[in-house]
Amino acid sequence: MIVSREFLPLCSIRGLVQTMPLLRKQVIAAMLAICFLGVGTHFSLAGDWPQILGPTRDGRASPDEKISIAWPPEGPRVAWRMKAGSGYSGAAVSEGKVMLFHRIENEDLLECLDLETGDTLWTTSFKARFSPTVTPDNGPRCVPLIVKSNVIVFSAAGTLSCVEIKNGKVVWSVDLAKRYSAPDGYFGFGSSPLESDGLIISIVGGRGEPGVEGGIVAVRINDGSVAWSATDEKAGYSAPQVMNIGETRVVVAVTRLGLLCFEPHTGKVHFRFSFGTTGPTVNAATPVVIGSTLFASSSYGVGLLAVETFEKNDGSVDAEEKWRSDDLLSSQFTTPLVMDQLLLGPHGRHDIGSPSLRMVDCAQKRVLWEEDGFGACGLIRVQDTVLAVRSRGELVVAKPDKTGFHSMSRAQIATGEVLALPALSDGRLLVRDSAGLVCLDLRSDD
Repeated sequence: MIVSREFLPLCSIRGLVQTMPLLRKQVIAAMLAICFLGVGTHFSLAGDWPQILGPTRDGRASPDEKISIAWPPEGPRVAWRMKAGSGYSGAAVSEGKVMLFHRIENEDLLECLDLETGDTLWTTSFKARFSPTVTPDNGPRCVPLIVKSNVIVFSAAGTLSCVEIKNGKVVWSVDLAKRYSAPDGYFGFGSSPLESDGLIISIVGGRGEPGVEGGIVAVRINDGSVAWSATDEKAGYSAPQVMNIGETRVVVAVTRLGLLCFEPHTGKVHFRFSFGTTGPTVNAATPVVIGSTLFASSSYGVGLLAVETFEKNDGSVDAEEKWRSDDLLSSQFTTPLVMDQLLLGPHGRHDIGSPSLRMVDCAQKRVLWEEDGFGACGLIRVQDTVLAVRSRGELVVAKPDKTGFHSMSRAQIATGEVLALPALSDGRLLVRDSAGLVCLDLRSDD
């Protein structure tokens, strides 16, 4: 079912670039800056949050994003609220449109909202088929992925779908779980897909037919046809990431029991390291990069893994394990932030305690400081400022460095438990708790 609304077309980037020479230079500079970062899936407009963990899938907001921390005593202004169904899927935002994937009764709903007002522009429904066995929540886990004029959603039952942003029309839908005989896992499918050069790459964890590997699958965004499938990796809950090793662009991913690097066009594996442990455990944090060192973090006695990546003389890529430690940063599901060559993130488990928040110097293998009992949280970096949305519904703004957390503002912004990832777009912070979605106005007057 689709309910749509007519609205005015927006100017394309291409049209603006052709007519405004100065802006053309700025756009080119921005695109080059993103290329040199070595991560990210595609170019996005300033202020967009088009996928899990933001523009470059590492928790950093757009470079020109500005926020204000001069709040009234009751906290930042609430722009709007909406009730939402079940699920842990955070919001994605592009060109003033918010995409929320949630479940109400027997339908998975992709809802397109106006960022300014919270009004629903259209809603597209899919038959919901996921039946949880570990947790009572039966909704989607993956954050929507916005790629140009389309939005990609991956259901908890393993169906990947492409929808037009302008009207909510379904372009294609493919049941990857059924096609590759993939099990639901503990909490359903929860690895948010990645876009790379027109391919949508998903960690499926399937077995496939005899002779067909279905651990990782890439489909073409134009029609949903399978471009390749590779590996026998079981699925985890960590989202894949893009990085550059020398001159080579690769995808890195944490699966159920491994950290691996593969070629985005073919799925050919460059290297793999054992990571994780069997039993009632999950790997959920996305891998992060500092220089040429790749880091993966998990809890359950696994800890932090550091591998040094390098390009060989023949142009191939490889990596060597540097060290492992369960004493530095063992994040159950939050992806750490990289700040000035340091890692900031939770240490410990949310389900059996209250994790601390740590700043870790990985070069020295040393914990610089710790905020005991901070709890699980979602982290967003805005230049040197960090927004921490705690699972208990509190927003904390801080300027962490080597010497401490340096909290500046705090406000209770949600009444329910917050387990979905927050999103920041054009000064609006989107937070989903167990009751719904709230949009907070953090815009700066500068």
